[in-house]
Amino acid sequence: MSPAARETARRLRRTGIVLAVAAAMLGTLHWTAGQTDPFQGAEKALAARVADYTRLRLADDWVALYAMTVPAQRVAVDLAAFLASYGHGALEVRKLEPVGTSVDSATHCASVRMRLDAELVPARLPPGFRSSLRTADEGGLRQESEFESRWEWQDGTWYLAMDQEIVERAGSMEKSVVPPIGR
Repeated sequence: MSPAARETARRLRRTGIVLAVAAAMLGTLHWTAGQTDPFQGAEKALAARVADYTRLRLADDWVALYAMTVPAQRVAVDLAAFLASYGHGALEVRKLEPVGTSVDSATHCASVRMRLDAELVPARLPPGFRSSLRTADEGGLRQESEFESRWEWQDGTWYLAMDQEIVERAGSMEKSVVPPIGR
């Protein structure tokens, strides 16, 4: 092979290597640009989910609220047990609004502080609770307070976490024949 042919072959190899490296880098950049952080947009999604929660809570739609809870908790707590704990309508919510949010990107959990304006309606309480209620007024009992709701981010969706006490109590109770939503 002549010296000119060798030089041409060397240049072609060098150009080919440079082109191969450039193509690989371009492919990597294109692939990386298509990838997004799975937690990106989570805070905005939480605000929308809390708005849904608020709307359902004001409507007293506990079946729909149950469907918003953490899937693993719905396995532990069936719909009947959930409704027995929450869905008796004894608390008539007049106003509910978020007042603060804290998101932990490391654990994919959030805490939302809510301001509640509601009235306890004793006649709607389950008999066991009603008998232990100590009040002179059989009408309503108005209350304004704040509470914290806990949320978990799973597979791109925020889920409301049930009170751990309800989950633990349900684990010790016999299961209902009512099938839970979303199992």
